[in-house]
Amino acid sequence: MKKLLLLCAALLILGMASLPNVYYTLLRIVITVSAIYIVYRDASESLIVSNILFGAVAILFNPLFPIYLNDSSLWVIFYFLAATLFIVKLVRLTRQAYEWSRVDMGWYTNKVSSWVQMFLTWWFNKLLNHHDFGFRKPIEMYN
Repeated sequence: MKKLLLLCAALLILGMASLPNVYYTLLRIVITVSAIYIVYRDASESLIVSNILFGAVAILFNPLFPIYLNDSSLWVIFYFLAATLFIVKLVRLTRQAYEWSRVDMGWYTNKVSSWVQMFLTWWFNKLLNHHDFGFRKPIEMYN
């Protein structure tokens, strides 16, 4: 999902340049299919605003009944807004995945890191007390 969102954003940003018509046809197909997929995927989560925005993107970029705007500067604005929408969705998914990983593994990670820290402290103390690797000077050298 994250790769799809990143691909769509990159294609829309690239679409702001002047490219052949074949690219814009391919862009319409990819963006429409992706937006419909996002609406379908988010329908079970009751994300109404997200569904409305991605539905509007699917309607605006649909290749079956294309919307023609004579002014290309309007399309640049739509490309920018749609790319921003895909990037915001990507950031939200990434943040949500990060929060879930912190919630699920937080206690375990803290316990394991404290155990590892305790073990390493014990091991280094044993190592330094039983072997002279040049880290400590013998007591006779201080007198």
